[in-house]
Amino acid sequence: MNNNYSLSSLKGLLPGRRWLLLLSLVFLTANVFGQARNYQFGQSSAAYTVITGGTTSTATGDDGIEVLALPFPFTYAGTAVTDITISTNGFVRMAGGAIFGSSWTNALTSTASLPVLAPYWDDHNLGTGAIVYNTTGTAPNREFNIEFRDLVTSGTGDATASSRARFKVTLKETSNQIVYHYGTSSATTTLSGSIGMNSSPGGAGQFLSVSPGVNATVSTSVENAGIITLPDSGVVYTFTPSAASCPMPWAIAPTAITQTGFTVNWRNAGSASYQYVASTSSALPTGAGTTVSDTFVSITGLISSTAYYVYVRSACTGGTNSGWAGPVLITTGGPVSSVASGLWSNPATWSTGSVPTSSSSVTVSAGDSVIFDVATSSVFSLTVNGVLGVNATAARTLSVAGDVSVAASGSLNFGVPTTGTALRILELTGNF
Repeated sequence: MNNNYSLSSLKGLLPGRRWLLLLSLVFLTANVFGQARNYQFGQSSAAYTVITGGTTSTATGDDGIEVLALPFPFTYAGTAVTDITISTNGFVRMAGGAIFGSSWTNALTSTASLPVLAPYWDDHNLGTGAIVYNTTGTAPNREFNIEFRDLVTSGTGDATASSRARFKVTLKETSNQIVYHYGTSSATTTLSGSIGMNSSPGGAGQFLSVSPGVNATVSTSVENAGIITLPDSGVVYTFTPSAASCPMPWAIAPTAITQTGFTVNWRNAGSASYQYVASTSSALPTGAGTTVSDTFVSITGLISSTAYYVYVRSACTGGTNSGWAGPVLITTGGPVSSVASGLWSNPATWSTGSVPTSSSSVTVSAGDSVIFDVATSSVFSLTVNGVLGVNATAARTLSVAGDVSVAASGSLNFGVPTTGTALRILELTGNF
């Protein structure tokens, strides 16, 4: 005999505590799978084409919107979506009705400005441009396309700015994939936009932020809200929802970076094991990764001063895997030398164009005078062929994990605090 029970009928069969546990599991499952972080990111390229024909949106000017009914069923972050709202500020809200306040302020981490798809969210103006949409294909593989055509990307809502952008958002039936496709654009220093998506209830772990580049990277813990230059024409970003039965890990972050390795940590997605890939290629892995049972891994034997792209996925029961989370860019340490006299905190002082980190082998070059002007810093090793000094009465601490070498012509001068109260500390672990 087959017995079919609804949740309401089960309530009468289960003791109170078990009923509460069942409800907790139901809501936990909905919360885990209904998150923007549970999308696999991919980057590719294809020639950009404008929408031909289509319907011109009534969203115009500064902060203009239009509510549209989707032509087919679509699920976003675990929620069925029937209506969307297009905004001239370069985003699509995955819900109908009134838009949230301050829609011109890009904030993927917000707990109020959501749920949002953000191909390029900032304070824009449509100006003389247009937003055009259409539906292509046949069921069950239709696509709903929205093109932002010649959007005025001033960053201030100014309709007369010279900067323009073209990009499209595509929603795919059945697969529920989301695609951002970029056309020709121009940049201005007043821009500070965001690319990515977020979901309810917002905040940590409820967003995915993209940092564009030749090899784009993503983060589910830190938003890049300062994007000035859009992706090149032809760049395609694809977001694929992971299987509901196997959620993706998130908040991938490096620690303990050395010249030949690093440790990678991530947040638990409820899986007993995970797979990771660390490669000099940013492309999505095509095979299985290395399996670990913890939410961290220490990777060694790498090449110094080299960029590695790290992906992690859940390896769930039954042989299923989640989508790949990442890529996260991690650069191993290497040599950094001064190229001019200047402040330690000034990237222009250094050969790499960035301030030394805990994995850097630092050399103050002969003839250069570098002033250590930060409260605390750590480096892997230190060689002083020129002058390394301190410029302030405030406390300063420089920690060196490896060796410190001072040439006969060099000078390491941390001096004596002029106030008698500010400590200046050089912490050494290696040889001096």
